[in-house]
Amino acid sequence: YLRDCIIAANHADSQGGGIQCEFGLCTLRNCVVEGNSAHSGGGAAAFAGEVVFLNTTFRDNAATQGGAFDSNGAESVLFVDCSILDNTASQNGGASLRSQAARPLQA
Repeated sequence: YLRDCIIAANHADSQGGGIQCEFGLCTLRNCVVEGNSAHSGGGAAAFAGEVVFLNTTFRDNAATQGGAFDSNGAESVLFVDCSILDNTASQNGGASLRSQAARPLQA
């Protein structure tokens, strides 16, 4: 659980430039995720478990796939009162990329 945080200017060669969530419950509340980069999920990536974003801003993140966020296999993903601004992907999903998920994205 992360609250009132800034996750900025990070890089991952593979997944989750800003943060990667795996297994269990991952929650970000009142956070800013900006200026991060990765091959997939420039701002954040989730590959198992449940992910909840509350009043979180994704801005200026970049990836090949899923500029702001990539969820490939997470059980559920929930966005509540979030902003997704100016994220880019060179191939798929500037805002978000989702495949092989158990349940659809909820906003």
